[in-house]
Amino acid sequence: RVKSANFPFPKLYSAASGIGSILFPIDEDGAMRRAYVEDEIHGGPAPSLAVELARQFLNLSRDEVGWDSPHQFRLGKQRIRIGTDKTFYINYVGGAQSFPTYSFVDILKGRIDSAVFSNKIVLIGASAMELKDIWKTPFAGLTPGVEIQANTLHTLLSGQTITRIPPWGTLLLILLSAIVLDLPMTRSVYQRSTHIMTRFVLFTALTLALAVVFSLVSLYLFKYRHLLLDTTPVLTAFLVQYLL
Repeated sequence: RVKSANFPFPKLYSAASGIGSILFPIDEDGAMRRAYVEDEIHGGPAPSLAVELARQFLNLSRDEVGWDSPHQFRLGKQRIRIGTDKTFYINYVGGAQSFPTYSFVDILKGRIDSAVFSNKIVLIGASAMELKDIWKTPFAGLTPGVEIQANTLHTLLSGQTITRIPPWGTLLLILLSAIVLDLPMTRSVYQRSTHIMTRFVLFTALTLALAVVFSLVSLYLFKYRHLLLDTTPVLTAFLVQYLL
């Protein structure tokens, strides 16, 4: 682990049309969920590999790529919401080999028609376990680093970047859920005529219904609106409120 990456071998560097950092942040559970838009290379700022590839593919000038604000990154007409750690969430297409992949040996031996690479972005990387470039991802399991790069690039080119609901939004949801669950509970305390088991069953049904509705709404927002809700604290609040 180093603080910044180094420049590649001089002849490769001079021959390249651009340069980008391949590094990703790793979460506490070892998974790669996020990507940098910018990193340090040899002590200076440099775009990530995915950002540089997207810039060249979209024929954007360097002036069309950069920061609009500390939390918004510009990629042509697209605006990417950036977290406080200067990262964005990767919208994974799927697991390993979700993109067309070809063995380098098969290419060298002429088994692959060169036409399959025409007008395509081609990423070259290691997929063998022995080369230690296999990483844990949240939904896709163990995935080669080159395919994580492909997912990151696809996220940028498709414009389907994921935005996380800020912490105050999660707190507001917890507060609203507490109010919704408190109202029938408080009312049932004063309804002495209703059997206690009936009140318990009704309250249990209400709690489960709210939890299911919230989970389905969270899934819908994530899949179709690319909004990420912190479901764990809200569902935990449901459980705590129910037990209380």
